[in-house]
Amino acid sequence: MKSFALVLTSLLLIACSESSNSPAVISDTEPATPEISETDRLTVWLDEEFAEELDFSPLTKTRLGDKSDYGELDDVSEESLDRQLAWRRDSVARMRAGFDFDALDDEGKLSWELWEYQLDAAHGGAGSQGRSLDRLGEGIEGDYPCWICQQA
Repeated sequence: MKSFALVLTSLLLIACSESSNSPAVISDTEPATPEISETDRLTVWLDEEFAEELDFSPLTKTRLGDKSDYGELDDVSEESLDRQLAWRRDSVARMRAGFDFDALDDEGKLSWELWEYQLDAAHGGAGSQGRSLDRLGEGIEGDYPCWICQQA
């Protein structure tokens, strides 16, 4: 058994030493970077935007398993909702300026349209006139009791 280990170790040393005798070749050209598609760029960007959007909602973070703001509640004041709407408008504007919709594949176009749709949906609830408590459990008034019950 000892002789087998000795032979194996010797073979490994020989194999490693032979490859190091060849001179290193340095290329004058820069290494080729893989071409990233417009859809991949958009997906990475949307992931970053979603992570930033989560900072508006500690409850959503908790639902997704992120305990960084555990124990905090969402700020549902008019000022906070207006900040979120302004952030979303800016996010959609940056998306439109930074990406080419026509260069996206079907999945990328769907992601684009969903991000725009979320802005349209937020506009539908913009301002105190747009928010209503007429359907119990469908708005912010139903979030806290449901969240508390789920934590028990």
